[in-house]
Amino acid sequence: MNGRSQAIRWPAKLRINADEVLIEPMAQGYLLQPKHSPQNNLGDWLSHFYATTEPLPDDFLAERDDAPPQQRDWD
Repeated sequence: MNGRSQAIRWPAKLRINADEVLIEPMAQGYLLQPKHSPQNNLGDWLSHFYATTEPLPDDFLAERDDAPPQQRDWD
């Protein structure tokens, strides 16, 4: 260690798939999260999410209690 940086080694199963991480101090430790590069945008994230997540069932929210539309005076 040269006083300007510090390396941390941890198990491979905790690998963060990023070139850089953001480190935020917390009350009892630190929060580490990947620093996303500009090419990792919301569209890429959504594509990955839908490709790796089970779809919702067809009857999802089918029995919800929606309030009737309100009468409005647009005059």
